[in-house]
Amino acid sequence: PDFPSDNTSLATAWEIHDPAKSWAIYTELGAGQVDYYSLDLGQGDRIFLNLIVPVMERDQDFLPVMALLGPGIVDQGLLPGDVEVPDGYGHIVIESNMADEPTYEAFSPGSFYNVSWYDGVAPQAGAYYVAVYEAEISAGDGGNYGFPVGYTESFTLEEMVTIPFSLVGVYIWQGESYWMIFAPLVVMMLVGAIVLVARRDDVLERMAAFHLAVYIAGVFVLGSALI
Repeated sequence: PDFPSDNTSLATAWEIHDPAKSWAIYTELGAGQVDYYSLDLGQGDRIFLNLIVPVMERDQDFLPVMALLGPGIVDQGLLPGDVEVPDGYGHIVIESNMADEPTYEAFSPGSFYNVSWYDGVAPQAGAYYVAVYEAEISAGDGGNYGFPVGYTESFTLEEMVTIPFSLVGVYIWQGESYWMIFAPLVVMMLVGAIVLVARRDDVLERMAAFHLAVYIAGVFVLGSALI
């Protein structure tokens, strides 16, 4: 998961490191706003882009659109006048259509609608951009959207450790409250504390600090599983 900010111009485009790697970008598009993302690609590199919206009542009338901007691209589709395009770049407008049924994402976990996708290759080496804006047929009030990029599933050790915390941001993006998110963890912590207190005579007194730390870690693992 990734959570961009202040990327409303080409100059402040959110850089996607390693565009081949599978990223899931979660953010909100403000009314009349255009978001920009940059990808550094070599000639012939695969470009895989996807656009999704969460299953939220407030976003029922929201439809985002993405456009790929890059060197060597032949113009396809009509861009709104407020979308910035670098000199000499072409563009491909990837049309959006709301899916009839939501998709269940087991990894997050959550539900979302697929609205568009693109799978192609970079005609030239260089910096490419993706602009995300609201469709003309949309309500015009903005909304939450997701921007999955890349196709290779890989995780660093740091990402493995921090993903449980990053997922909190995904749940909020989906419209869940903090209470809904953390209630299962609180319940599991209470259960873990009750077990320790109930068996304090034959367990707690024999627990070294290391054993207690392992027990607490186990409680948190079970709590994150419940979440």
